Amino acid sequence: MRYVQLFLFALVPLLIRASQNSPVTVQFHDLESRLSQSPVRVLLNERAKSDIARKRAALQWRNPELEAEHEALSSSYEKEQENMIIGSKSFSTPWVRTAHKKFRSFQVAAAESQLVHDERMLLAEWKTTYVKLQLLNKLQQRLRTFSQGIQKASDAAGDRYKQGTISGLENKLIQTTVFHVKGSLLHLSKEYRELESKFKTELGVASDKSLVLKTPIDFVAVDIDSQYLMSQISYSPLLQKYAKSKKAAASHATMEKGKVVGEFKIKAGYKQVNDDFRGSVIGLSLPLPVLNQNQRSIEAARSDVRTASIEYDLARQDIENRIREHIITVRRAKKLLSEYAEFFRSANQIGDLFYSFENGWLSLGDLLSGIRVSADGLQKYTTHLSHYYRAVFQLEALTGHSLIEF
Repeated sequence: MRYVQLFLFALVPLLIRASQNSPVTVQFHDLESRLSQSPVRVLLNERAKSDIARKRAALQWRNPELEAEHEALSSSYEKEQENMIIGSKSFSTPWVRTAHKKFRSFQVAAAESQLVHDERMLLAEWKTTYVKLQLLNKLQQRLRTFSQGIQKASDAAGDRYKQGTISGLENKLIQTTVFHVKGSLLHLSKEYRELESKFKTELGVASDKSLVLKTPIDFVAVDIDSQYLMSQISYSPLLQKYAKSKKAAASHATMEKGKVVGEFKIKAGYKQVNDDFRGSVIGLSLPLPVLNQNQRSIEAARSDVRTASIEYDLARQDIENRIREHIITVRRAKKLLSEYAEFFRSANQIGDLFYSFENGWLSLGDLLSGIRVSADGLQKYTTHLSHYYRAVFQLEALTGHSLIEF
């Protein structure tokens, strides 16, 4: 038994170290559930909570006031003392209080809609990043194959140069091509590391942990119902935010109109004069709209209503334009990618190029041209596919309608 305890005691640190160094595996469908663990999402939520708390704080009841007063009067004939304790409380008129509640409630609802929009956009960016990382990884693998094949061709060209079958200029050209492909790999590797580092930070994954993306990404044709997606604009959290801000501005204008006689104060207390008189004190005070009828604040509130209405119209038009533009991007990209997806998925033209060159069926110039065209084509295909999926995910964020799942 003692040996078992010693073994377990020695095993625990190893298990802890292994768990600390274990990679973090992320599936594409896990991204939405990881929002709750994201420091970026927590930051968005805390900012929204702070904003909402400030707006709700304006609805709190104001504290009552307590006033104590002592007066002592004397003359050569008599003395008088007066003591008074009064409690007072200011109240808004019912119509102002109601308008104020609506004003703040619409402001809170607008802040909540903004948070929903921000979370949707964050998820869309995560999906785009996930796809791009997978595509970059696949592109790097293909270019490494290119690089290995070019190196073989470079060695063969070196032998032919020594034998005098190719010129020094041709040898330099192939070395330049080797440099071009290796340079592209270095650039892609740097882009991948930077993107992965940012992704890990936003997911809440420690920088020293490796990130394993398990979901393979390939071209999937997405069916777009443009009429349906355009009909979902009214449900956009961003547009709802502007709609609620517009209602908040209207309620604020109503509140300012009611502030001509906006509040009143009630007083009640105890009063004693000398030792002979004791009694109660009750008072009511109202502001008189003689010198100030709140016209400037009313004009400002009306201007805010017009501003909010213009902002709503502009936001709706902007969202419509963005949805329409993303729909056009998806459709055109889908048409192009559908024609060439299978070609880039299974093409082995680079192997054919090297095989033909090694057997003398292809000239060096044709080989170099083929290598550059193939490498550039792969990179362009990856870029178009990344932009295609980004437009899809932006449509999902703006409309709230799921369009694809890997």
